[in-house]
Amino acid sequence: RYRSLKSLAYLHPTRFALDRRDSRILGVPESRRVFVLRRSAYSASHDRGRNGIDDDLAREIVRVLSTQGIVYISSEDNRQDDLATTRALSRRPELLHHLLAVASLVVTDGASVAEESVVLGTFALFISDFAQERSYLSRIEDSYGGLQQYRPTKRNEWLEQLRHLLDDIADVE
Repeated sequence: RYRSLKSLAYLHPTRFALDRRDSRILGVPESRRVFVLRRSAYSASHDRGRNGIDDDLAREIVRVLSTQGIVYISSEDNRQDDLATTRALSRRPELLHHLLAVASLVVTDGASVAEESVVLGTFALFISDFAQERSYLSRIEDSYGGLQQYRPTKRNEWLEQLRHLLDDIADVE
């Protein structure tokens, strides 16, 4: 164990600098809120029997977020439907961290992306069967408040929290 976050190795301000030109390459408008939905494939051996954001949940998240801004989708699955990775991001996947940095909110079932979002200063909702099982995410949640964790089965709880977060974002921006 070590008392740090692995993402600081590549996202620390001495290593990562946000370049607004990269956001423009992705088509991120300066005049609208941007949200990111990031879905993991859940295909690793340690993911066996676990779930994250399924298609129905993803569509509900997109529906709720799109009322307040533009939703960029990033998916590890090679999809060709309405939940496929946003075209601009599929062309330049190396710019995901720039997108996370300019987003108003990130919703993800991937622990690494949840951590990266917080390190970049963007609040994250982590929705996964792994919620509350990753000690580093619990430390972030308890000590810094940069994320919240929910299991997918707690749909009503995290949907209510998502709506509250959107209200808070609207009040701040």
